[in-house]
Amino acid sequence: MHCGRFLTIAIALAVLPAGSATAEVAALLGTVRAGAVILTRDRATADPTGKVLRTSDGALLFDMADLELGTAAGLDITLLTAVSQANELEIRYFGIDSWNASRTVGDPGGIHFDGFGVSAPAFGERIDYGSRLYNFEINLRPRVAEGMPLVVGFRTLQLHEQLELWRLDPLPETVGIGTRANNFLYGLQIGAEPYILGAGGPLRLDGTLKAGIYGNHAHQGSFSPTLGTTVEDTFDRVAFVGELGVTVVYRFSRACEARAGYQLLWLYGVALAPDQSRSTNLLGPSGGVDCSATSFYQGAAVSLGFMF
Repeated sequence: MHCGRFLTIAIALAVLPAGSATAEVAALLGTVRAGAVILTRDRATADPTGKVLRTSDGALLFDMADLELGTAAGLDITLLTAVSQANELEIRYFGIDSWNASRTVGDPGGIHFDGFGVSAPAFGERIDYGSRLYNFEINLRPRVAEGMPLVVGFRTLQLHEQLELWRLDPLPETVGIGTRANNFLYGLQIGAEPYILGAGGPLRLDGTLKAGIYGNHAHQGSFSPTLGTTVEDTFDRVAFVGELGVTVVYRFSRACEARAGYQLLWLYGVALAPDQSRSTNLLGPSGGVDCSATSFYQGAAVSLGFMF
């Protein structure tokens, strides 16, 4: 009997127009949104960074700050459920693990990389840079004003980076220097997700504003198979995470909606792999972690939402 009633409600909700309202709608448990984030990652920001120089005259051939990671996509999942008449629980995860950049530099007279406390000579080098970002948050969204859900919650982000310098001579290719930078951010955030335009209609415009203070447990490990040395270090510091966004929402029915918008994510106080070349000495007893970087991510977020 209960299964039949639930099925009847589900079918009715799928065909109800967006403006309809029934007593059964109030019994919905929540919303699931499944989609993707497509974000562009900016460059490393520390100054100075590692550089590739021409051996004959010391001319600059390439600066690590010029590495472009470009745009990548990842999964974005959100679960919303009511915990009371005026409060909603939001759980969101998104992650991108495919930012990559590669650059080859060479000169017939020889080149050398200046960083990590060494000067690695070669006739040619390939620089490989990769980055991954994972976000998980749990927020309470109290509705203290009509059309203005507030956001109060816990958020954690992980930013993992790797950088490798491959010597292209003599063959076969070998890794001359490599480094890994890992950031584990944990903190509380506050904000709001207001309905900017069209609240209550099938087409509306939503906003997002979040900010929080975080603790960043950063780790870096640098190594050189050529020198046979490995240096590791950790550092804890206060970091900041902010997020801005605007989203167009179209509700097909009481049970289905589509969302597309712009998202900007700002991380301050993180360790990026290229920046470690100036804080780490592979010939010294210990390293150090450069956590002074700011990293921006911006792009699109698209999803389909289903009410149940």
